[in-house]
Amino acid sequence: MLKRLAGLLPMDFLLQPLYRFTAGSEGGVRLVAKEQESDDDEALYGKVCWEQWRAECLADVLSSLQESSIAGDFFIECLKGLASFAGENDCSPGCTGAVPDLEQQQLITVQLVAVMCERIGHSVFSNTVQMIEFIMATLKRSCTSLVHRTEEVVEAQTLSMGMGLVAAMLGGAVQLTASDFVALRPMLPLLEQLSALHPDPVVQELASDLRITIATRGAFSSETVSKAAHTTMGKKTQRVSRSTGGGRAEEAGAGTRDREVPSLGRPGNPEYRNNSTSDFQDILQAAFDPEESTRAAALRTLTRMIQQRNPDAQSNQEKVLTVFLENLNHEDSFVYLSAIQGLSVLSDVYPARILPQLLNEYQVSSQEAEKPRSVETRMKIGEVLMRSTRALGEMASHYRDQLIHVYLMGTKDVDSCVRASSLSNLGELCTWLDFALGPVIHEVTACLSAIVKTEREAEVRRAAVHVVTLLLRGLCEKALQVLADVLLELYRLLKFAVRTDVDQLVQLHAQLALEELDCVVRGILFPEEKLEKKITVLP
Repeated sequence: MLKRLAGLLPMDFLLQPLYRFTAGSEGGVRLVAKEQESDDDEALYGKVCWEQWRAECLADVLSSLQESSIAGDFFIECLKGLASFAGENDCSPGCTGAVPDLEQQQLITVQLVAVMCERIGHSVFSNTVQMIEFIMATLKRSCTSLVHRTEEVVEAQTLSMGMGLVAAMLGGAVQLTASDFVALRPMLPLLEQLSALHPDPVVQELASDLRITIATRGAFSSETVSKAAHTTMGKKTQRVSRSTGGGRAEEAGAGTRDREVPSLGRPGNPEYRNNSTSDFQDILQAAFDPEESTRAAALRTLTRMIQQRNPDAQSNQEKVLTVFLENLNHEDSFVYLSAIQGLSVLSDVYPARILPQLLNEYQVSSQEAEKPRSVETRMKIGEVLMRSTRALGEMASHYRDQLIHVYLMGTKDVDSCVRASSLSNLGELCTWLDFALGPVIHEVTACLSAIVKTEREAEVRRAAVHVVTLLLRGLCEKALQVLADVLLELYRLLKFAVRTDVDQLVQLHAQLALEELDCVVRGILFPEEKLEKKITVLP
């Protein structure tokens, strides 16, 4: 059932992809149709957010079941799945239909492991046997990679961590019982395989010595095993010293040694660490890691720290802003969409400080800036500004003058994509201004009129006409009050676009705007009659 909830297996009941459940207006739930995503990047981002939310919900459920062994068993099952993915190219027999392909399953599994490590941490394991199974899953994955000659840095680091944990357990970090040694015996063939296939002689020697120590149930322990155990436990004591202070470090290390499991994260992965001051610097560095998954994980971690009002993130807003802006240039969609989301959250939490800087980055072209930004990057910043406007809602009127000025200037940019982006942002802003739009409505109308009549690029004219549609849709019955001075001019502009524009999409947008205007006027002139009967009870 946990695999079904995680998306690794098909659900017995599958909801059609075009529908979703929402809260009912009078209680309960109702089934509604989803809005179609016109942008591929937006659809990809929505899918990534949905999978992340599903993994986090599942981790929250498992964190409430820590008294049982369910969380640890499921975590180990995910690790075993990663080990099997390392040696397979196709889905296993019987996994057909709604089950995702191999790559999709692997991404979901990696995401589950990352979220469980972050939300549950070392407490995911409730006993020593589960920790042994975790180490065995790690060793199996390394052996599979060695057999297929696909070992990478990640496998090398996880192998080093797993063998260090075995050495620490045999060195006295955990009081092993007879049943624990029985659970360690299946590890012998894996260690033998590592000692024979691994190219590093140090790893070969340690694997051979660990195999002998397990086979003799600790009666023989070489100097290599003891050194690896002291190294692993020394790193653990260092972590405790940093978090508790010098005087209490040794007590904390000794008092929790029997029940604490070392960190499950590999070095450099910020999602597996605590958000301390030193780790915050590591997260910033990981945001420039050459590996896309590590970089995206660092950006998502920074986003969560901002949402949680983390003190380190609050005191380093400029650094965080720079990190997000630099990652907008990345070609991988998962990285730059994570950066867009981070900038949106940052400007929502600290609008007074961040929003002016984003506007400055958006309006400065590559010819004017000391550090040139490409058109694609400026359009991504435009997407950030659009999301920020939605997040601000009615508070957007407080930044009306700054936003209007930048967007109107953007409509004169030399690049047509930036002009269209500015108009889209202008339309989104107009839907939230309501009566605050009154003082600037003449400037907006003059700009739209000039673009529709003189612009050569069809996509820019489409965006200008769409602004009128958004304007009428946002104001609704208030349109006659706010647009009283320019309503006739807008009507003539739309009729002009329908009759004279050569682009069919421009004509379609103009016709939709006219229909929107017609609905608004009809709603005001002919309000819906309600059949009501008033009953008065006399005293």
